[in-house]
Amino acid sequence: MRRLQVMLTLCLSAFFGLTGCGTTEKARFYTLSPMAASENRAPLGITVSVTMVNLAEYLDRPQIVTRTSPHEISISEFDRWAEPLNDALPRLVAENLSILLGSAKVATSSWQGPAEPDYSVFFEVIRFDGTVGGDVSLQYIYAIMDGKGRTVSKVERSVATEPTAGPGYEAMVSAGSRAIGAMSREIAEAVRSTQRK
Repeated sequence: MRRLQVMLTLCLSAFFGLTGCGTTEKARFYTLSPMAASENRAPLGITVSVTMVNLAEYLDRPQIVTRTSPHEISISEFDRWAEPLNDALPRLVAENLSILLGSAKVATSSWQGPAEPDYSVFFEVIRFDGTVGGDVSLQYIYAIMDGKGRTVSKVERSVATEPTAGPGYEAMVSAGSRAIGAMSREIAEAVRSTQRK
């Protein structure tokens, strides 16, 4: 009987020792970054409102999405966005446009200025993913309108692709920031072109 108790105790100790050693992996959180302030351009002296009208549904989640094939995606349970993309993307585009247009008067759709903005920028994100160690692809549609959002100056569908230049999710998120920077440059040039006209 004593021998049976000792064996049972050893077995239970071994079991709990093994389960105790297996720790749960901690989630890692990432943020997208605006472009460098050194890209500041000649100021236009205009006000701009930025609105993201739609984000592809498969991206509307805290987990970072990667693409494993043209028709298959992978969702990382432990690599996550620090804030929803629905909030991060329009704010980041507004920050970038503020730099590129040389104006502090660029804001997201919650415009609180004393008057209507000179221009309204609307954009939709169709795809924003990539492969770890590969490329990040951003597919989007944008429109430049007057401050009331009625007269359309330009509508364009475009793609920005950036290499990750390294392994891991941090390099992938950095490439995503550069892709958003490329989209912001295209939108800023469209606003400047509209202003010249």
